[in-house]
Amino acid sequence: MFLDLNDHITEANSVNVNNANMRKNKHQMAKKLTQLIFNLKHLIGFSFSILVLGLFSPLIAYATVSPAGTYTWIYMPANNLTTISHDVTINNVTNLGNADYFWSHQFYFMGGPEGEGAYIGIQGINRAVFSIFDYASTEVSPSCNVQQAGFDGYDESGTSCIISYPITQGHTYQLQVTNIGQDSQGINWLGTVTDLTTNQTTDIATVNVDSSWGDISDLSVVWTEDFGSAVDSCNEYQYSNVTFSNFEATDMNDVQYTAPSSNSDNISQNSCTPSSFVTDNNSNSFTQGMGYNPPSVNISSISNNSEVYGNAFVLDSSATANDNGTISNSGLYLNAGLIQALTDPPYNFTFNALGYPDGAYTVTVEATDDQSETTSSQVPVYISNGDLNFDGQVNISDLAILASNWDQTGQTYAEGSINGSGTVDISDLAILAANWGWAE
Repeated sequence: MFLDLNDHITEANSVNVNNANMRKNKHQMAKKLTQLIFNLKHLIGFSFSILVLGLFSPLIAYATVSPAGTYTWIYMPANNLTTISHDVTINNVTNLGNADYFWSHQFYFMGGPEGEGAYIGIQGINRAVFSIFDYASTEVSPSCNVQQAGFDGYDESGTSCIISYPITQGHTYQLQVTNIGQDSQGINWLGTVTDLTTNQTTDIATVNVDSSWGDISDLSVVWTEDFGSAVDSCNEYQYSNVTFSNFEATDMNDVQYTAPSSNSDNISQNSCTPSSFVTDNNSNSFTQGMGYNPPSVNISSISNNSEVYGNAFVLDSSATANDNGTISNSGLYLNAGLIQALTDPPYNFTFNALGYPDGAYTVTVEATDDQSETTSSQVPVYISNGDLNFDGQVNISDLAILASNWDQTGQTYAEGSINGSGTVDISDLAILAANWGWAE
């Protein structure tokens, strides 16, 4: 049957629309499959320790608990991205430099194996990483090693690139992956890290990937994961609080995108889930917290080597639970002895210093949170009952003050009412005599 040009055009348009819809549906299905594969591997407590530690061996077997990783899925407005970048700010990480945390941006290629891809990130043990799953590249930087099957828990081999890189508390780092051109082997992808505080950029590695993998897709995920040794309690995990932000990308037509079109958050579900959180600060900034952050305690009314005296000395303190926790109680200790316990704020203590000989002591305020974990703050002090002029000794000068106000009422400690009765009498003289000759 003869078809004129218009019929050909109509038929061709119909085929193009159908093909486009098929490609769109296939890509959407691939995205869903990618997320499903990722979630299955991570929500059951999968750890990226194999790659990160450089110990490409079977997965760690956790003794009692597994860390609850935090994940934020990023959806950029377009596919075929030739450059992607994001920032990560180290807000508060315990024992940074020896912290077994990996803050990573995992992304996927348009034509790569479904559920596989690559990641770029920094680690709390002062390293930067750029690695490709399921592809043993033959053209890489010296910092890269080709890994065998089982690479980071995946089925096939991969290419891992790790450099030593100092991570500093409070600094913001920009991680970027860029298509820097194609050669006969494939597309060359450059991974870099920039310390935005010092404005110094460092190349992590260049990895050549088969051109059939294409450019980067719109779907990616940033995550915090612990790759350390087994622990028996969630509270043993060191604390990590970082912010991922400023997700940007450029596509194959040099169109720039300065924010995701949407995002979604996820936390691994296990016994340590209450110790993790994800907060969406805005549409292009996401804070992830993981591990145990102990309460903080502050003693505000006295400083080191302060003098403590009298029958009703007041010591002001504060106790704050971090993240989503609460303070269960706070206690005041003089040396090792508990003097007073409070269950509700404000945590202002009053104790009778007259019951203790003059001398050097350590005042400790200890707070316990709802996870039964404690934090304390200590201050060295002197109990100095009888030191009326606060010169660090009990002597004739103090006796002169007491004598000058003898039998007077309405008097303060500094005027000779050592026992707090307001009247200077024989009881105050007895206290002064008992501490006569004391000196700091």
